[in-house]
Amino acid sequence: VLSNQLGNVPKIMSMGAYVIGTFFIIKSLFKMKGFVDAPDDNPLSGVLAFAIVGVLLITLPYLIGVVTKTVGAQNSNVTSSSTSFTDTGF
Repeated sequence: VLSNQLGNVPKIMSMGAYVIGTFFIIKSLFKMKGFVDAPDDNPLSGVLAFAIVGVLLITLPYLIGVVTKTVGAQNSNVTSSSTSFTDTGF
């Protein structure tokens, strides 16, 4: 029973990465607005930092699926992360 439930952990982690990555992208947009309004008070490095972290988190599930298939890991249930971008044409 526990082994069946552990198969959902990668799906939960993928969803968490997507949600948190989206939060960071939205946060970077608000930082960008602050930079446009007052560039002396809001450095561009904050915008770039939040944007990079957001993009990396959003692509993390896909990258985990690619690495898992590349190294040939057995019994890995990463179907949600390995097919997340293939359905959209990437």
